[in-house]
Amino acid sequence: MKFKLRFAAVVITVFASVQFSFAGEEIGNTEWRGRMQGMLKEVLVLFPYAFDDGKLNDTKNSAQIEKSIRTLSGYSSGLKKHTTRMKMEEGLKIDPSFPFIAEAFEQELNSAQASFKKTGRSNKETQIYLRSALSKCMLCHSQTANGPELKLNQFKKAFSALATKDRFLAYAATRQFDEALDVFEKLLEESKVKAQDQSNLDQSIKAALAIVVRVKKDPKKTTNLIEKIAQSEAGSSLLQNDLKDWRASAQSWQAEKSPVLNSDQLLFNEANRLIDSRKKRAKSIEAFENSDISLLRASSFLHEILSSYPKSTYRAQSYLMLASTYEMLPGFAIWDLADEYLGACIQENPHSQIGEKCFEQYNSNITVGYSGSAGTNIPAAVREHLSRLKELSKQKLK
Repeated sequence: MKFKLRFAAVVITVFASVQFSFAGEEIGNTEWRGRMQGMLKEVLVLFPYAFDDGKLNDTKNSAQIEKSIRTLSGYSSGLKKHTTRMKMEEGLKIDPSFPFIAEAFEQELNSAQASFKKTGRSNKETQIYLRSALSKCMLCHSQTANGPELKLNQFKKAFSALATKDRFLAYAATRQFDEALDVFEKLLEESKVKAQDQSNLDQSIKAALAIVVRVKKDPKKTTNLIEKIAQSEAGSSLLQNDLKDWRASAQSWQAEKSPVLNSDQLLFNEANRLIDSRKKRAKSIEAFENSDISLLRASSFLHEILSSYPKSTYRAQSYLMLASTYEMLPGFAIWDLADEYLGACIQENPHSQIGEKCFEQYNSNITVGYSGSAGTNIPAAVREHLSRLKELSKQKLK
């Protein structure tokens, strides 16, 4: 079975240290903080099993893994209710994908639990579902510059024990971006003297690029990072071929006069400009002009529309554009929210033409994710979820 996996790393829920309030109830109250701390505890327990094959497959750990998955699944059942009812408070931007990510998080944990029960022990399928579930939390941290930068002492010991590549992802996942970039430079140095898995190294390089482009929004830092990657000769030959285009894009960006983007229309127009300019133009069979940097920049503006302009007339179009943009950024899965944004689009635009269009793409993505050489095998819970969204998206007969 082929599963559509996310870029996995150390994770923690974005709500752990932030207080929200909604009608008659404060999410930062004692009960809610207790729930969040309970989730954090189980995430810390499950982390080494999710990302260490040896510990996962050791039968003496099976009871602990099963207990933690079951407990975390129980905590997750209340997430969607709370995130759906969140309100924006002054100075705090809430991304509209949160409720949908919360629902996906719960589904993945339920699937991990069901997979474990099949054999009575941890297995590869359990690990796949568990990694995918935990990575949903990470997505809330890394998609934009909005939100708290979490520096949690609970993770420090786990960070220090990680290999350099995993430590980089851990810092990126918990929004400690300066530390992440420092560790990334160490990873580049290691790559000069120690053989690295090229696929994993490519992912780390693209994650670092995404941080300086989308979070730091700094063309000079982007140019400097690209030069360090080139000098280290790190990554696959395919990625090395991309460096020339990355460098040219960063230099063009540095030469631009920064526009004032103080409205949803200006943000949308700028995103459109960058997406239009990034059309991949084939030069030959062997080479083409890519535009990863332009797409990353465009996606940050679309995220800003969704988080800062709740009544914008550009929201529905932004959802679809974000989903298609993520599909055009292979290897940048640390930012992959295509499915979650299509789901949010359906829920925000029920019984509409745009809702149906979002569902069509969402359904296609999910089906492909559960397809492989043995055919398509969509779990029952996911099929039910698709049926609910299909009904929600359908235009009502007049």
